[in-house]
Amino acid sequence: MAPLTPQLELAIKDELGTAEILKWTEQPIPYNTMVTAFSLWFIAVPWSAFSYFWIQAAIEEAELGSFFLTLVCLFLL
Repeated sequence: MAPLTPQLELAIKDELGTAEILKWTEQPIPYNTMVTAFSLWFIAVPWSAFSYFWIQAAIEEAELGSFFLTLVCLFLL
């Protein structure tokens, strides 16, 4: 976590009441947040592709037609 900038710290202190105090003040580092969020893509993208092809194979096996495939595509997106 990164400390607050002086401008932001001054703006926050102006908003506080007389009996209010800050116990914790830091800002998240954008890079760390991005890496954490991007790591989910390594699971989400392959899983979505697998489920799409699995459902497509099941639809073709049951001969339900392209209408259900369209519904599945909308559901996955």
